[in-house]
This record gives sequence, C-alpha cells and structure tokens, in this order.
Amino acid sequence: MSKAYRMGEFAKRIGRSAQTVRRWEREGKLVAKRLPSGHRAFDESDGRHMMGGAPEKRLRTIAYQPAHTIVDKAAVVVAEDLTAPIVKKQAQKRYNRRMGAWAKGVLAEADSVCTQRPADHRLVNAAYTSQMDSVSGLLEGKRVVVKFYRVNGDVLQAEHNAALNVLARYEDTEITRFTPYREVRRILLARSPAQPSVNRHELQVMSTYQPCADRSSVQICTGL
Repeated sequence: MSKAYRMGEFAKRIGRSAQTVRRWEREGKLVAKRLPSGHRAFDESDGRHMMGGAPEKRLRTIAYQPAHTIVDKAAVVVAEDLTAPIVKKQAQKRYNRRMGAWAKGVLAEADSVCTQRPADHRLVNAAYTSQMDSVSGLLEGKRVVVKFYRVNGDVLQAEHNAALNVLARYEDTEITRFTPYREVRRILLARSPAQPSVNRHELQVMSTYQPCADRSSVQICTGL
C-alpha cells in the first residue's frame, strides 16, 4: 500500500508545483483522499503514474534507448567501467554502492544487447577521462559543468571531449581497465608537457571535428 501525502509534500516529491497538482485534480488525472484532519492527500503511486512510472523504470528507459541506437550502428562500443566506487568520497558511500549496482545492471544490459547484435562491447578505465584535453591527449585544462576550457583558450563541449577521451583510452596500451587511478594520473602526467608547436599541430589536424561550446570548429581551426 502506497503512502499518502498532503498536497505540498506530494508536489515536492514528484518535482511539480502545487498549482500543477491542483490542475491535475481538476482535470481528473488525480483523485484526492480526505485525511481525518480534512486536508486533501494523494497516493505516492498516483505520482509515479503521472511521472511515467517508478524512477528506476524511467532511468532504465533513458539509459537503454540511446544504448540500443548506438549498438545498432557501431561495430565496437566503448564505455567507461563505472562499477568501482569513487575514491575518497566518504559522505557518498551509500550513493556509491547504489550507483555501482545500477551501473553494473546497465553495463550487463549493454553487453547483452551487443551479444545479440554484431557489436563488440569493451569497458575502459574511467579515471580522468573528464579532466583530459582530447585534442592534446594531456591532463590539462579544466571542466566546468558542460564546458571544457583548454589551456590555449579554446572551449569544447565537455561531454563530447570526455567521449573522445574514452574512445582514445580503448587504444591506450599503458592504461588498462584495472590500472589504479593514482597510476593513471602518474602515466598522464609523465606524458606532459608537450611542445607548444606539437599542440598547435594537433589542434589544426583534429579540431575540425570537435564541437566547441563558444566557437565553431572552423573558427578554432583557422584561429579566428
């Protein structure tokens, strides 16, 4: 039996305003119960129904739809191994355990889908893939939310930058899936610094295909 909540609390739990809940009630989409105090209350199950099902179900749908699309088109699917807990996050131990269990389920599903289709699913070490510059391949620059700031001032879309690093990690012979993160950092730092001329040459060759958050790839390539 699901728990009933008063309107204000019910609205917060489903991430909607009280006005939206009242409108749904007027439209007959929600049926309120009357508590002994006379206040209206709504079942938690009704909120899940209005939001498209339980949170776990929605997350699975969000994760699996693009995964199936990718597997249908790609011969090799490269993904980060997210099953290991985040190191030195004591306050998030419970979250890490839950996230790890969820990630394992998602990865297992992706592996199953790849088996059913002509695609090879490979997991790679996830350490520092979001903090690396995908153009230079070095541990430099800074990610701020959805943007990645390169040391030369160029700004890349952060998720695309990380995805390129994940793909490059697949062919990295020094960093295996189970290399400790401290060793990954040591290896990446040992590759720095590179000569500025080399960085500029790599920029001219590779950035044509890089989406930029602030400028077009043509502007990056030409230096405009």
